[in-house]
Amino acid sequence: MLPEGPAPFTPGSPGQEGPEPPSTPWWEDAAVILAIASVWPIFLRWQGRHWLYLMYAAAAIMIIIFIRRMRRLNRLTREHKQTNAGPFQFGQGGPDSWQDGNRETEN
Repeated sequence: MLPEGPAPFTPGSPGQEGPEPPSTPWWEDAAVILAIASVWPIFLRWQGRHWLYLMYAAAAIMIIIFIRRMRRLNRLTREHKQTNAGPFQFGQGGPDSWQDGNRETEN
């Protein structure tokens, strides 16, 4: 159940401090979409070896993207630990945010 009242963080509010996390390259996002689309010939029962080769190529690209994103996550985690900034915040809320499970009890 969501808490009542205003959201703990609104986009563009003064609570947003620090550098923004790096976004993924556009080609990675496009490759993921194309890889998902490359599976459809199987469902549509289209015949041809070129569809099989397309799926193998898409699988190889997805493995490369997975490795790149894991390295990026490990690098960000390592940099965060080196700055001794406390626990790694995956959400956008602060330490007293409802996202962290610190809810006020109702009396």
